[in-house]
Amino acid sequence: MSDTETETIELTESEGREVINALSEHRVAESGRDERRALNVKEFLQREFGFKDEHFDSDEHTLDDAFIDVFDSDDDHEIEFSRPEASEIVDALADHDDHSSETELRSKFQQQFDQRL
Repeated sequence: MSDTETETIELTESEGREVINALSEHRVAESGRDERRALNVKEFLQREFGFKDEHFDSDEHTLDDAFIDVFDSDDDHEIEFSRPEASEIVDALADHDDHSSETELRSKFQQQFDQRL
């Protein structure tokens, strides 16, 4: 897969939320093109899932997530990413990896986009 090709991956709302949270924290440590890519992917996912920005970028989002997860739909969203976008997500999840679900999600992206650990 080249950098210009895209691949589709299915994400639940909870997984989308995990990726957005990881990208929110990750982009603070990045600069330039990587920061823009992380921000673009984060905003794209927020639009795709219909999340409002107020649920993220705050210390309170983890408590909100615990309650919001109860209302997540079971519908998976098919979302298309390029290799650089998927790589940014994998890096963000690796930096943010403090839950087994994030490790599983990172593995899911790595398998789908044929990325190495």
